[in-house]
Amino acid sequence: MIIPQKPLSQICSDTIGDIMLFLEVQDQASMRLVFRHLRNDIIAKYRKRSKRRQTLEIAMLLARYNISYYDIYKKFRMQPEVAIWYPELAYQYARSSIQRRWPEAEKMILTNSLVASWYAKDVIKGIWPEAEKVILTNPYACTVYATKVLKSRWYEAEKMIITDAKCVLEYSMDVMGKWPEAERIILTDKYVTLDYSQYVLKKRWPEAEKIILESPWTAFIYARSVIRGRWPEAETIILQDITYICEYTKQIICDRWLEAESVVLQNPEYAYKYARNILKTEWPEAENVIMTSEIYAYYYAVDLMRRRWPEAEEFIKKSNDVWFRYTQHFGMDTY
Repeated sequence: MIIPQKPLSQICSDTIGDIMLFLEVQDQASMRLVFRHLRNDIIAKYRKRSKRRQTLEIAMLLARYNISYYDIYKKFRMQPEVAIWYPELAYQYARSSIQRRWPEAEKMILTNSLVASWYAKDVIKGIWPEAEKVILTNPYACTVYATKVLKSRWYEAEKMIITDAKCVLEYSMDVMGKWPEAERIILTDKYVTLDYSQYVLKKRWPEAEKIILESPWTAFIYARSVIRGRWPEAETIILQDITYICEYTKQIICDRWLEAESVVLQNPEYAYKYARNILKTEWPEAENVIMTSEIYAYYYAVDLMRRRWPEAEEFIKKSNDVWFRYTQHFGMDTY
């Protein structure tokens, strides 16, 4: 690293022109060091309207050396002189500001495969042969280009797409359909496996059920959307998460689930929801639990008991807001 010829404290008090001169003869490590010291002093000082052009010149210089500086980025990111040095900014400028191809920036855009695929999709809105060699180096870029630009199978890209489970899923959903050769990679991710069963196969996938059973959420969704009924093998897994106990009972069993009630009785919120959505009546076994929560004791009295609940009032009084709502609902004198 080239050592600055002046102390950093003196550099930070120099003019913009002196700073630019200093930057142009230093290496990137030196520039980063200087701009850490400039953050609180220089930019605020020179952001006045009369100095705008000089500050823009610094932004262009920083962009050229790929130095991230938030204040400059925020102020000048959509200036073409700055945007042309960053693939993401060049793409955003072409898409949002000029709303057409920007030939001068395409060389920079081609340095980022994913941005190149976005540029083809949103700016060119068609195939971009010059970019395909670059796009083929990234599975996400290949997926975007195939599904949103070509809108058909892209045989040359499938070798790359098959390396990523999420890309395989999107490619299968949009253009490929069932893809047996890729199912091995799909089975490495339980969430992708679930979506592949649900949206591509649209039927049970026995080979995948072991991995789907690893999570109460995936087990519940698979039972609801793929099996569309009770799934006995999953119930011990679903019982591990009280959130999905209530949903599984409400949406799939549609009746009491006796094995789950001991778990539900440990939580006042879900005990109230179980009574309201499943039993649809009072649940005496749960009342000692429900009354420990001011808000759910209030809901239980209003929605299910439909009368005052004297045993719970000492708990409800702990919250002034809930107690006020309780007394107003039942026409009580609060004084």
